[in-house]
Amino acid sequence: METALDIQIASDLLDPPAAQSLEDSLERCLGALALVIPQASRPKLSQQICLRLCTEAESRELNHTYRGKGKPTNVLSFGLLPEDASALAMAEQDLPLGDLALCWPVAVQEAQIQGKDVTHHVSHLFLHGVLHLLGFDHEDADEAETMEQIEIQALASLGIADPYIEQNAHD
Repeated sequence: METALDIQIASDLLDPPAAQSLEDSLERCLGALALVIPQASRPKLSQQICLRLCTEAESRELNHTYRGKGKPTNVLSFGLLPEDASALAMAEQDLPLGDLALCWPVAVQEAQIQGKDVTHHVSHLFLHGVLHLLGFDHEDADEAETMEQIEIQALASLGIADPYIEQNAHD
């Protein structure tokens, strides 16, 4: 399964080697995700995903415009198709899955506060966003549990700890 992952990086957030390393990590995340999501969702992962690593100002503006919230947030998902679009129709039309806006400074700060490796935290945020693009949500407890279990399994296959277990930053 080949996913077209397009990464855009705002205002020198990462140098080229770090950006390439991140892209490689996120490609591995997509491969891991493909192994644990329901069969019906797998074809959608072959569609293009655009990930924008943005600044706090850009994230704040997007969050305000699309969610009515006046602060930056770690990741925003923008699906480009109706939720009922079939995977087969998407593949036949070569339509993109959607866009993600990941606020790099917020993600780095969260990782530091939580005592997590930045790449591991960003991988989790990326997978979380992709799951939203695939139609998963966490509006109720059952949906949240399903989404979390998929994230935990995909991350575990990459050697990344369960992101929902509290970690002590002072350990």
